[in-house]
Amino acid sequence: MLTMTVPCLPTDIASSTMPSPARLVIFDCDGVLVDSEPLTMTALAALLRESGVDISSRSLLERFRGRRIADCLSELAEQHRLCLPEDFEPRLRESAARLYRQELAAVPHVRDVVQHLVEPHCVVTSAPRAKVALMLAITGLSQAFGRNIFSAYGYGIWKPDPGLFLAAAEAFAVKPQHCLVIEDSDVGVAAATAAGMAVLRFDPSADRTRAPATPRVGAVIILPDMRELPDRLSRWRRHLNADAPGRIDPALV
Repeated sequence: MLTMTVPCLPTDIASSTMPSPARLVIFDCDGVLVDSEPLTMTALAALLRESGVDISSRSLLERFRGRRIADCLSELAEQHRLCLPEDFEPRLRESAARLYRQELAAVPHVRDVVQHLVEPHCVVTSAPRAKVALMLAITGLSQAFGRNIFSAYGYGIWKPDPGLFLAAAEAFAVKPQHCLVIEDSDVGVAAATAAGMAVLRFDPSADRTRAPATPRVGAVIILPDMRELPDRLSRWRRHLNADAPGRIDPALV
């Protein structure tokens, strides 16, 4: 059963000095803004081989996408009867960071989409804040998000618990039903759905021939290409405005 944990909010969130917006667009980081998870799992596979366990990075990615790394390591240690050293996770993060600096790229077309967003937007992630800041800097996305990064490590909440999404909505003074989440993992989609938010599931392998659909609370819509996001956003805005007669959306004028 999912629990809804909403923590006390820090005082340095941007919304403390901003007027309350009507809507909020929330991005996951790994797999949505940056293509980091294959690199992370490449680093993990290499370290596991040093411990005598041979698992492909592809298998690790399919199994652990979007999950807390400590939980992934615990499962692997139990399954393969490993006694991982205390420095295993720090070594993994250092190895992954080296790969990020060499190879990390933004998800195709996401920079252009984010730069033209009219809504406030933020990152809600299961990754440590320092890791996210590094990845956004490497890929040129730092300016687009500033300090608006909600990390599970800062709140002690991990997806699929919806609490992290609810914390972001509260920080921006936006109702959950007025938030649109872009996620790529099962746990992320589950958390956003449980928070009562509309969800676009980014999946580049999905069928691109299907007509775009309007994101609505309770429905998970597939987003196969970031170039389709502006149209989905327009549909979402119109849907919300239809529920608020007399409200003018400046993005549609």
